Amino acid sequence: MRVDNGNWFHQRPLCDIDTGQRGTGIVHVIKLQLDVNHDGIMDTSFAGPDNTSYRRPFVFWINNDFDQPESLLLPERDVEKRALPDHAYGRIRCQRNLEDFARLWICGLPAFPLYGGYTISLSWRNTSGEPRIRLYAAYENDGGIRYLTDTNVAAMQAAAIWTGQTWVGCGASLAEIAPGQPYTWPAPGRACSQHYLFEGSGVGYGELVLTVRQGTNVLAETSAWIDLRDVKDLYERCYINVVTSTNRPDFWASTNWVENPKLAAADEDQHVIVYVHGFDNTVGSWLVRSDTVFKRLYWAGYSGKFASVRWPCKLLPPKSLDPFSYNLSELYAFKSAYGFKDYLNQLRCRFPSYRLHILAHSQGAAVVSEALRLGAPFDTVILAQAAMPASCYDVNAPSDADLVARDAGPFITPEWQPMGYRGVYTNIAGRLLNFFNTADGILRGAWMWDQKFNKPDGAAYALNYFYDGTNGWRVLDVGLIRLVTDPQESRAMISRSRTWAIGVQGPVSGQAQGVIGSGVDLQASFGFGYSRAEHSALFTRPVQTVRQYYRQVLIEIQPSQ
Repeated sequence: MRVDNGNWFHQRPLCDIDTGQRGTGIVHVIKLQLDVNHDGIMDTSFAGPDNTSYRRPFVFWINNDFDQPESLLLPERDVEKRALPDHAYGRIRCQRNLEDFARLWICGLPAFPLYGGYTISLSWRNTSGEPRIRLYAAYENDGGIRYLTDTNVAAMQAAAIWTGQTWVGCGASLAEIAPGQPYTWPAPGRACSQHYLFEGSGVGYGELVLTVRQGTNVLAETSAWIDLRDVKDLYERCYINVVTSTNRPDFWASTNWVENPKLAAADEDQHVIVYVHGFDNTVGSWLVRSDTVFKRLYWAGYSGKFASVRWPCKLLPPKSLDPFSYNLSELYAFKSAYGFKDYLNQLRCRFPSYRLHILAHSQGAAVVSEALRLGAPFDTVILAQAAMPASCYDVNAPSDADLVARDAGPFITPEWQPMGYRGVYTNIAGRLLNFFNTADGILRGAWMWDQKFNKPDGAAYALNYFYDGTNGWRVLDVGLIRLVTDPQESRAMISRSRTWAIGVQGPVSGQAQGVIGSGVDLQASFGFGYSRAEHSALFTRPVQTVRQYYRQVLIEIQPSQ
């Protein structure tokens, strides 16, 4: 028997499968293979980057989220809560669920005579915790990754038919393999290479062992070490709180607290990506989306650190009793910038040799941009369908005639920084990119409506703020007003943009947009569309249609040559 980095296999001659003669000297080397570095390529050598050992296991997350299948009214989506986690169903209920599945190859397995007492089984040994996996037959004959990249292949992989007694098809689990609960193939060894998918169904660590027997005699063994975790063990989370007074003249960001990952990645690249969410995220929905971003960066081939930041955005009904809260949420975003700046400084101190990148979605761009204005460190910022005026970054951004016309009479507002938007972020020096969607229905619709009709704040309903041409004022009560001296409050609650949002307005002829050096047209590159879901397509779409989006993120964070 030979041992090679945790893979065990017998060197004794096996049966000559063609003639049935023994003692011919034929040796079949078998191997359990995983894509440890998740680059999409299986390295089947015994010393390559995809080899496992007890010191370097294959780390993956269990499938304990809630991927809701498509309905008549709604597409496939992640939901915050459901009675059962996905792995409990024993089948692949929708294409979206496939981002929680990894490949398992059995390499070098010979065909065995049908009658000879041969058995092939998978079992656990040397376990800690309760590692469990559910095994599925791979639809792809070559064991490829098209289940993550091709919707047609994903549909076939997820296909399962109810016979009246059980589910059958590639989307149905063959078995759950747990400590003391092995799986034995009913028809062993029909091919030299067999391909499977699996989902984690129990948290734990151990050695997954493939054993070939003839009767009670062990002919061969091979194994792979696997560490199954809750996905939240694999990335960092930062929470920022904002404290306000009754009349909102004073805001400050409290000290954030950080949940560190419980497991450091092996062979880690020296990059940190920090995700910052947008408007209308509960803590639960933020965590769901953070999990999704982490998983999709993983499948794009990312091997650095990932962190996600929670800031106290406002919520839409029915999650909130305040239906007109977008402007106040923007003010909370500006105030959260102080805590976010502190967090980025912490990251820079903790990982001084790492490059620091930020992915800011929608209103999260307000948190990030304000932190950068205040001097926060960074290497790359990607503004993902950012809900901030283009004029913040580019004083020459073209104005919109409707917005300019609206800014007259009783609804006049300051335009230029510091009390207005135009030019406020032109002091930022560094690599900024604009991931924009010219068809974005949220930015073209709701965001523009807010700028036209609800600036100053409350203009569409009960006026809360106003501007007299020189100063901004907050209406506290009948006959009682307060002078607005805080530029952040003025921008969020009083100033009207004269331009479209930067997330819907790309550069002209490939030129820079002020301090933003370049952009990616999400409609042209990835087909992002108009619907509300498309404003958050990086989460709402299944992985098969956005993997290239995340690969583009990884391209953009690489240092320029």
